[in-house]
Formats: sequence, structure tokens, C-alpha cells
Amino acid sequence: MRTTCSAADLAAPPSFDNCARSTAAVAAQIEAESIKTLPVWHSTARMAAVTAVGVIAAGLIAGLGGCANMSGIAPQSTLRDAASLALPESSSSAASPASVQAPTLAADWWREFGDAQLNALVAQALQSSLTLKLAQARLARAQAVTEVADAASLPELNGQLGVTRQRYTGNGAVPPPLAGSIRSNAAARRELGA
Repeated sequence: MRTTCSAADLAAPPSFDNCARSTAAVAAQIEAESIKTLPVWHSTARMAAVTAVGVIAAGLIAGLGGCANMSGIAPQSTLRDAASLALPESSSSAASPASVQAPTLAADWWREFGDAQLNALVAQALQSSLTLKLAQARLARAQAVTEVADAASLPELNGQLGVTRQRYTGNGAVPPPLAGSIRSNAAARRELGA
């Protein structure tokens, strides 16, 4: 097996009759081709040309699609009459919805199937279902949470009031004008925020 190839073998397209290329020779050829880079202005022009060709092709496809003749395309479905659907014929073809009687169902309609497992499942569902009062309580709780969340967008009024009374000792380190006296201090503050 040959591990070296001539320049003509490397330039020729790969086939079974070319020389057997070693992995190093193929890697060297790939590396040599990857070193060849196009200048920036040349690659930008190539991208612009490819984009222009794509836009032109899309325009031609849209234009040719607009010229298609749709006259031969017709729906293949037809309306069926009441007899083919096993419905009773009415005296008038357009029966009013008020004249059509809806069938009434019994409150325990599932029992007509005669299935014990279905009866047991429905009974279990009815026993563990939410009552109306529980559903109303959950609705009230959800509305309260919504009101609390909406309260953050409303104006807010804050107030604060403070009163301080202090008696100074007459025998300590406090000088005579304050010694033995009582001082009162009151403060009020309000805020209005949006």
C-alpha cells in the first residue's frame, strides 16, 4: 500500500483508482485549503450576491404562484340529506330550532349503561366533589388575594404620632438648667404616596 501521493493524485477527485491516501496527507490538504481565506470585501460581495439570488428566486416563486389558474379546483364534498343520516324527515326543509325537541336525560343517566364499575366511579366522584359552599369560599379567597394585589397600585396614606416625656435627675451629671426638670416633646408626621 502506498502512503505517498503525487500532486496529480491529490488534485484529482477521490476514486478507487487514485492512490491510497494516508490520514496525514488528507489532513495536510484540508489544512492547506482552510488557510486560503477570502479578503473581507470579496466575502461580503459573495454574501450580497447569494442574498440577491435568494430574493430574486423567492420573488419568482411568488409571482408564478400568483399566475396559477384555480378555475379547475372545485370542492368534492356534497350535502347529505336527512334520510342518508337516518334522521326523520321534517315537513319543512328549514325546521326552526324551537320546534326541535332535545332529548331529556335522567339525573342518573350513566346507570342505563348497566356497568357496575362505571356506577362505582360516578358514586366516588360525587362523594369527593366540591360542594357549592366550598367553591364559593375558594372564590372569595381568590377575590381577596386579587384585592390585596390591586391595593399596591392605589394611593397610600401613612401617619405617625409620637410623644416623649423625660425627667432629668437633680443629682447627676446634668447641669442645673436641666437638672430636676421635666421636658415634653411631641412630633407628628404624615405621608401621602401613590
